[in-house]
Amino acid sequence: MAGRSTACEIDPAFVPLYSLVPAEVGTCVEGARPDPSSGDLVQQTTNGLLVYRLKDRTPVFTDGYSTWVYRLGGVERRPNSEQFDWEAAPGREGEPAFDLVLLGDSHVQLWDTERAFAPLWTANRGVYGQTSRQILARLRTDLVDLRPRVALIVAGVNDIFAGVPLSETTANLRSMWEESRASGVIVIAATCPPARAGSEVGAERLSEFNRRVRELNRWILVSAPSFGAIPVDLYSLLADDLGELAQRFSSSDGLHLNEQGYDEVTRLVKSHVLALSQ
Repeated sequence: MAGRSTACEIDPAFVPLYSLVPAEVGTCVEGARPDPSSGDLVQQTTNGLLVYRLKDRTPVFTDGYSTWVYRLGGVERRPNSEQFDWEAAPGREGEPAFDLVLLGDSHVQLWDTERAFAPLWTANRGVYGQTSRQILARLRTDLVDLRPRVALIVAGVNDIFAGVPLSETTANLRSMWEESRASGVIVIAATCPPARAGSEVGAERLSEFNRRVRELNRWILVSAPSFGAIPVDLYSLLADDLGELAQRFSSSDGLHLNEQGYDEVTRLVKSHVLALSQ
C-alpha cells in the first residue's frame, strides 16, 4: 500500500465530507487530480478514493464496497451498487451545488466562512467597498449560477458612505431578492451593522451615518418578506446602547467585526440556514 505523502492535504473540495467521516476516509496519499475519463476531481486516501462529481457538484468517498455521499451538512452511506433516489442522474441537474452562498461587501469578504460554517458547503462572494448596485451587477455569476440552496445577502453600508439615496438602495436589494428567489434560492436578507466612534465614518458624521443604517434596516426587516426573503437582524445583535457597533464586537477600525463579532453572527445565521434546510 502506498505511504502517506508528507506534502499532501485533503483538497478543500472534499473538506465538508471529510470533516464528518475522517476515520472512514483516512489520510491522503496524493494530491487531488482530475480524472482523465470523467473530468471529476479525485484524491486517493489510505482507505479509498474521494471523488468530486462534476455532474451534480457533490463530494463522495468510496472504499470499494460502500459510498459515502455528502448532502447538506450530513453524509449518507449506501452500497456502491445502489443509488439514492435524490442523486442526480447523468445529464440532469441535481442537488444544489452549495449549501450557502454569502454575497455582499467587506463584511462578507472578511468573514472566514469556510471555517465558520463547516461542514456546510459554502462560497464567499464578498467584495470590499462595493455598493448595492455593484453587488447586483454580479448577482448572476456570483450567486444564481452557483446554484446554492440558501443565500445570505449583506449590502447597503457602502451606499450610505457614498450618499446613495435610500430609494436606489432598496430597489437594488429588492431586485437581488426577487431574482434569487425566482431561481429557486432561499434568501436570507441581513440588516447592516452600525459603525463605531473612531471609525473612518468620522465623529461629525457618525450619528447621521448610524441613523441612516437604522432607516435602511427598518425597511429590510419590514419589506423583505414581501419579496420572498427572510430577514435576519444582525444590527440588533451587534449594536450597543448608543446604537454604535459594540466595542466587544468591533475590530480596530471601528467599522468591521472582530472574531467575537463574527462568531456571534455565525451562530445566528447558521441556525437559520440549518432550519431552512430541513
